Amino acid sequence: MHCETCGRPLAAPARAIRSASNSELRNPLYLKDLKAAMRALALPRRAWRDAIAEAFRDFEGGFLGPGGARFEAPYVDDHFPDDADQRWVSAFIANDPEDGPPRLTAKSLERVRLIDLYFRIRYPELAATFGCRVPANDNTDPDEDRW
Repeated sequence: MHCETCGRPLAAPARAIRSASNSELRNPLYLKDLKAAMRALALPRRAWRDAIAEAFRDFEGGFLGPGGARFEAPYVDDHFPDDADQRWVSAFIANDPEDGPPRLTAKSLERVRLIDLYFRIRYPELAATFGCRVPANDNTDPDEDRW
């Protein structure tokens, strides 16, 4: 990237956040972890829009799509413009994973992407665990010859 005024190369951002792919965002385990993190923060539904916007505003890095292409931070108010859209946050968090994953329209998928990016900016270690499952202990004797 180059400066539009003088043509000098611009410094790369100190940190780049990769956006989750659509398949990651539709993964029921990923969504379950994302919603659990949202519940743990206990932000009121009306606070999510501002929290996401502040995270994007304060973030000094860049954003990469799943394929590695750069993109500009989305304008949060385009995705959460009014109270009805903020009520969507409450409904999304309340969806019981046992009922199956929520159906995500193109509009709601972009909202989930914004929430996911928020966690990738503010809580990167936590966001890295979304959708990951480690095999449970097999309860075998550690001294037993497994081979």
